[in-house]
Amino acid sequence: MALWRCPECDRPFGRRNQGHLCRPGRTVEEFLDDYDPEDRAIFEAVRDNLDELGDVEVEAVDVGIFFIRRTKFIELRPRRRGLRMTVKIGRDADEPFIARSVRISAGRWAHLIDLETADAIDDDIRGLIAEAFADDGG
Repeated sequence: MALWRCPECDRPFGRRNQGHLCRPGRTVEEFLDDYDPEDRAIFEAVRDNLDELGDVEVEAVDVGIFFIRRTKFIELRPRRRGLRMTVKIGRDADEPFIARSVRISAGRWAHLIDLETADAIDDDIRGLIAEAFADDGG
């Protein structure tokens, strides 16, 4: 499924005419320039993992960086130390590295993971990233 792009701000969305604040995002570089170099390393580790899986849109806005395939399925948002990664999958998960889980719809869960270093992204987290990528395949 192709993403719809707003003709005004050029942001990508999963649904045609999806409601949003219509203003252009920032570049990833502009976003990361405001944060610690370790935050950049975390972003690069997540992006590199996704690059191995297939095509993904990356959008930086004021609140964070979004990874979009059919929908926004992974988010990175700044915290006092590090980034909080939200991974959306079709099941509840209880891995010890998950700080919090939220049911967002009948068959969808958002799992929040606090990352202080890129080294924290181990095989278990990469597996959850791959699951989110596959679940959002359309």
